[in-house]
Amino acid sequence: MMIRRFILGFIAISFLAFISGCTAFLAGAGTIGIGMDTIRLERCIDYDTAWNAAIETLQDLSAAIELEDKTNNQIKANTPEYKIRILVQKSVEESVLIDVSVRKKGLPNLSFADKIVEQINTKLRQKK
Repeated sequence: MMIRRFILGFIAISFLAFISGCTAFLAGAGTIGIGMDTIRLERCIDYDTAWNAAIETLQDLSAAIELEDKTNNQIKANTPEYKIRILVQKSVEESVLIDVSVRKKGLPNLSFADKIVEQINTKLRQKK
């Protein structure tokens, strides 16, 4: 009985993630939602490569970069609709965490954050 509840719960969560458009959750791309407006990507890659991929992704989106602060690991950018914040942090020796937060009119927008993470991840795969 307990196993059946677990399986049904897992199926329900997977289905909700599927219909909400959280492709990174289902694909297992090393991403996870860590807040109301933040998606995290973890990759085994050097810091500068991750930083550059984040900047290039924002440029591809025609986002106006208002802050590039490597000392505090953060990038802030705007599009006409969105405020974007990216944190690029070293995790362990060869691992980097990239946190992408997006807000639209003050409200979280996980689907756009997920899109940005997917684009950064694609750029990182191309650079390997």
